[in-house]
Amino acid sequence: MKTSGNLLRAVLALAAFGVAAVFTSAADEPPALREVPLVVGLARSSFTGLNENDAVAAYRSFVTAMGRKRGYEIHSVIRIFDTNEDFAQALHGGELQFIVVSTWQYLEMNMRTYADPSFVPVISGSSQHRLLLLARRAAGIRTVADLAGKPVLVVWNGNNHLAEPWLDSLCLDAGLGLATHAFGSVRSVVKPSAAVLPVFFGRVPACVVDDSAFSVLSELNPQIERELAVIATSAPMLDAVACISRSGWRSIEERESFRHSLLEAHDDTAGRQILTLFKVDGLHPFEPAQLDSVAALHLRLQRARDAALAGSPTPLSSSSP
Repeated sequence: MKTSGNLLRAVLALAAFGVAAVFTSAADEPPALREVPLVVGLARSSFTGLNENDAVAAYRSFVTAMGRKRGYEIHSVIRIFDTNEDFAQALHGGELQFIVVSTWQYLEMNMRTYADPSFVPVISGSSQHRLLLLARRAAGIRTVADLAGKPVLVVWNGNNHLAEPWLDSLCLDAGLGLATHAFGSVRSVVKPSAAVLPVFFGRVPACVVDDSAFSVLSELNPQIERELAVIATSAPMLDAVACISRSGWRSIEERESFRHSLLEAHDDTAGRQILTLFKVDGLHPFEPAQLDSVAALHLRLQRARDAALAGSPTPLSSSSP
């Protein structure tokens, strides 16, 4: 039994180094890996609630492991941007090859002509989630207008960047202006529980969380779902996207090899590490329709901003994404 176990471990070890190694003599040198530079662009906001050093190290480890599986020695540079302006300048200048951003940033930075959305994160089994505006049933809050002048909490973290834009659209539809003017305050928190529990205990009138987080909290404490009412629900929305730039690659082969490797992230130890760190189940190929609801929200708010600058009434319909 012991011999069998040793043999199995030996076979697995050979597989890890590649079958080709079996057919080379001890004197043969392993084939040299092709060296490939890779510049990754990330927004600092993607690290909200995370240790930035750990996240950057995880990215480098993943990119290195992924490259070696396909015969490349990838020399990665991780660039982190504090502002959309700096991020967009680097992207438009062809300085970045792989970019991970929120869908809101993707639209704000006009990335369509510079990078192709390639993958989307899957969280709690889905790539799209609905946002919920919640209030305590006993408080008698039934509409967004009932919250005028009152404080509201929103969850804003590495996996949720759409709460504030969606809240803006709700307030504009209600004729209240933008959320920062409509409410007494709009405060961001990182954890869903930090938004939901203050509403549950009556310390804050309302909050915005996504449906998957609310479902998890309700499973842990069914009383939460009984005590809180959903005042408004968004359309399903995609929060983040991973993009591969159209330029900056030495060959189409390298670009496509990188793309295919991302699909295997969940099968690799380094890939699983970074997915776990960002609380993501895996990556799925991007489908254009997944961006539609966020694009509609972005367009409506852009029109509202343009109308405000022009001094004309806000051209919004009565329905909200």
